[in-house]
Amino acid sequence: MGVAAALLAGGALSAAGSIMQGDAAAAAAKANIKALQRERDLRNQQSREAERRDRSTNITLIAKSGVRQTGSPAAVLVANAANAETARLYADIETQQQVELLRVQRDNVRISSAVTAGGQLLGAAGQAGAHSARN
Repeated sequence: MGVAAALLAGGALSAAGSIMQGDAAAAAAKANIKALQRERDLRNQQSREAERRDRSTNITLIAKSGVRQTGSPAAVLVANAANAETARLYADIETQQQVELLRVQRDNVRISSAVTAGGQLLGAAGQAGAHSARN
C-alpha cells in the first residue's frame, strides 16, 4: 500500500469514527427523550390518581359534615381540580421544552459529526494529493 493510499485510509477511518461518535450521541439523546416522555406519563398518571383520591376524600368529608355539595364546597372541588390540571399542563410544557432541546442537540451532533468527517476526508485527500505530487 502506498503512502497516499495509507493517508486516504487513515482519513476514512477518522471520518468513520466521527460519524460513529455522532450516531452514538444521537442515540443517547433519543434515549433521553424517551425517558423524559415516560417520566412525564408516569408523573401525570400519579398526579391524576392522587387527585382522584383527594377528591373522593373531600367529597366524603363534605357528605359526612352534612353540607350540600353546592356553592363553596363545589367551588373548592372545581378549583382543586383546575389547579391540579394546570400544574400538570405546566409540567408537560416544561418536559416538552426539554424534549425539543434534546432534539436540537441530537440534530446538531449529527450535523457536526458529518462536517467533521467531511473535513477529515478532505484533509486526507489533500495530504495524499500533496504526497503524490511530490513523488
